[in-house]
Amino acid sequence: WFYNDATGKKDVPYYKVQTGQRFYLRNVELEILYTHGDTYPWGLVRFNTSSTVVRTTVYNGGAVGATVSGVNTAGSSTNALWLGDLEYRGSRVLRAMYGSYLKSDMAQVAHHAGSGSEGELYVLIDPKVMFVPASISGVKSNFAGSSRYADENREWLNGTDWEYIIVQDEYNVTLTVTAAGPQMAINQLKNTADTADEYGDDGEDGKTLQYGRFIITRSTIDAAVGESWKK
Repeated sequence: WFYNDATGKKDVPYYKVQTGQRFYLRNVELEILYTHGDTYPWGLVRFNTSSTVVRTTVYNGGAVGATVSGVNTAGSSTNALWLGDLEYRGSRVLRAMYGSYLKSDMAQVAHHAGSGSEGELYVLIDPKVMFVPASISGVKSNFAGSSRYADENREWLNGTDWEYIIVQDEYNVTLTVTAAGPQMAINQLKNTADTADEYGDDGEDGKTLQYGRFIITRSTIDAAVGESWKK
């Protein structure tokens, strides 16, 4: 049990998840695909491989006949695979356990796109949207550099049908999604000379800086990270 600030007691239950379990919160399903115990009999050589891999699926709970952009969405779902900091040993286990079952609409690139999972894993996931928890400078070095990580990343960059790569910016690490869609923008800083606080206000002249996300598409990737991402 965990301590609860609201009640002053240890009354918050703790659950140790196991592979194969599913949890539900309203119309959201959390499927546990991997925990560090799955590497047995291999030992836990690197701490990052202790990451728990979860796939979240959001089921449309709208009324029958509801549409988005003219498409009937009743009963439809969207899923995303979250790899955490998973490295090669865990990646191999996932591929061996699930194969094509890993196919997902969206995925998070493991360990900030550096020293993470294998390119073959992302080819199996084959997502349309990739989330990279790293700055654009980190993406450039890990996508188009000369490191081993760049080689792994180039494998999925060239081997999947991705449409969008969403990169965190330097200040705002929250991605807001509304009924109208995600709030994202390309080239989010309007004045990079200003120092912003966590709310995006520079604190000097009252001007609000504009933040969002770097969005990379197939038509903009060369300009964003350099052409050496191509195999």
